[in-house]
Amino acid sequence: MQELDQIKKAFDTFISQAETFVEKQKVKEEYKRWRGKEGEEYFCIDDNGDIYDDNDFNNKEDNFRYNTGNYFQTEKEAEQYRDRLLATTKVNDRIDELNEDWKPDWNTYEQCKYLIVYSI
Repeated sequence: MQELDQIKKAFDTFISQAETFVEKQKVKEEYKRWRGKEGEEYFCIDDNGDIYDDNDFNNKEDNFRYNTGNYFQTEKEAEQYRDRLLATTKVNDRIDELNEDWKPDWNTYEQCKYLIVYSI
């Protein structure tokens, strides 16, 4: 009887975890990046790195900004994105400087390669 209770408990745990997984997948599928309604204000970054507001009229410029990720609901989001772009560029420049002309050869195991893995 004890063994049957353990099996039932393990099965219940499995079902619970499966339901949680399915719910998370639904949330992932439902996510859509914010886009303002027609005429609604949004923020973007100009060529000088300044943040300015514009209104969405679903024209070529608005669509390009949205499709390239330069389209934000708040000024603060735009500032954070600009700062992240600048920081990423500094890091990539430093990587290029340190790597000099080295390029990984992905076709051989003889050359060591490293990667960073992050799990949540």
